[in-house]
Amino acid sequence: MFADIQFPINAEAFTYIVPDELEPIIKIGARVEVPFKRSYKTGIVTGFGKRPKDPAIKLKEIKSLLDEEPFLPKNILDLIKWVSEYYMSPSGLAL
Repeated sequence: MFADIQFPINAEAFTYIVPDELEPIIKIGARVEVPFKRSYKTGIVTGFGKRPKDPAIKLKEIKSLLDEEPFLPKNILDLIKWVSEYYMSPSGLAL
């Protein structure tokens, strides 16, 4: 399983591998801790998807789930998406 993780930066979501033990409990809107560059960052799960088509892309695994219930409700995530599309900016800036 793969999850799209959004950070409050000038970029779109990044794809990470969901570990087997988190698959039954991870939810959209939850915060997760993931490896990002040379450190760990907290991000928001914004969706679930497939592995990127480019096999050369090396995906990293989610380190931990910080919330069992969504930190951001669906209506806030929908607002972030709308702001991003309306202002034609990366969703990370809207976050």
